[in-house]
Amino acid sequence: MNYSGYASIHARHIPEKVCLIERNPGSGSRRSFTWQEFNDEINRTANFLAKELGVKKGDFVMHLQNNSLEWLVTYFAIIRLGAVVVPLNFRFESPDILYAAGVCNPDVFILGSEFLGVVQPIQETLSSIKHYICVGKQVPSDMIDYAAIQKYEDTGDAQVAVERDHGLAMMFTSGTTGKPKPVLHTHYSLNSTAVGNGMTYFVQKDDNYLIFLPLYHSGTLFLWAPFYATGAAGTIIRDFKDPKWIIEAISTEGCTDTLFVVPIAIAILNAMNKGTIKLSDYDLSSWKYMEVGAQPVPFEHERALTGHDVHGDLRIGVVRPFVVPRNLPVLLPRVSVWLQPSGLAADVHRRLVITEGVGSHRRGLIRADDRNPASRFDRPPHRPKQLHGASGPLHHANAVADRDHHRQRIRGHRPQVEGGA
Repeated sequence: MNYSGYASIHARHIPEKVCLIERNPGSGSRRSFTWQEFNDEINRTANFLAKELGVKKGDFVMHLQNNSLEWLVTYFAIIRLGAVVVPLNFRFESPDILYAAGVCNPDVFILGSEFLGVVQPIQETLSSIKHYICVGKQVPSDMIDYAAIQKYEDTGDAQVAVERDHGLAMMFTSGTTGKPKPVLHTHYSLNSTAVGNGMTYFVQKDDNYLIFLPLYHSGTLFLWAPFYATGAAGTIIRDFKDPKWIIEAISTEGCTDTLFVVPIAIAILNAMNKGTIKLSDYDLSSWKYMEVGAQPVPFEHERALTGHDVHGDLRIGVVRPFVVPRNLPVLLPRVSVWLQPSGLAADVHRRLVITEGVGSHRRGLIRADDRNPASRFDRPPHRPKQLHGASGPLHHANAVADRDHHRQRIRGHRPQVEGGA
């Protein structure tokens, strides 16, 4: 199934339900789309790309914008045509953009006007690009103004059928250890991510995912995926600058889930300590789940996060890096702490993946629940496929257990939860 098809389904069944909200506290603006409006805008942009610019299945389209409603509309318009979107890191400089273009040879480049400073100096060198679309107020004369596309009248269904493993997005790493490395995601991999994460977070149609970290990054886009597939809402904080805006958005929009990285968590805790954020001023009863990770989570900050009253139940998922001596069993906790109105951790439980041995040694997966010890033995161990390159200490192994059994992937020192942990 074309991953953009979820928007079409929701437009048919829940057309008037709010799909996306964009807040810009800096300017005081707020915009929103219903599912019908979102789907119409996707089709409008897709039809323009196909009929006016000749974009077709298999073409690559580069995409460089900051978080906004237009970011998502243009992203989904590209993949609706069966073209491959190339979302770029907003920190990319001109040489990085040149390198990415050399890898994928895009025909069209959609960019925000805030990035003209890094794109215009290399325009003549970007030889494969035939058309530029600029989103924003200052649009050069040699680029197509996205505002004109928003007036395009054709909103007919533009969806192109794709094969299971057809490319959806070419995503580049940040390039901290060399050149940015391309990774090609397929429609199947994004569909699987949406389903797997939806099972992990028990996403429902009334939920609302808060987006303030950059959408080009898989951590944000993939965690929002189950909300998109389920027909739930998403709230975007545009031009994010102040951690207080996160708490305000959760309270005002009724957000239920969000992803923190450690610097954001520390910024909020510091603001609370200084008194510039007072949780008692906000209704945070809608907030059900928060993911913290992407880097080591200091224990003191984890304790601080779980020690505050949020006037309801908040489930905090922490993925912790680990180092394990040779040939010892591995316990990978994904810690979930339910906070009661008292602000105390009333119930702490863990889902554990137990990997036995390394190399050619026996391996298995046992689901464990500390609240119900008997559940540790409720099924025979699942034996994943042979490990590759798993000699030496276990913390250098790459162990993969089947998603059907709530798989986790362990790479190096850092386990990455991919589905239902």
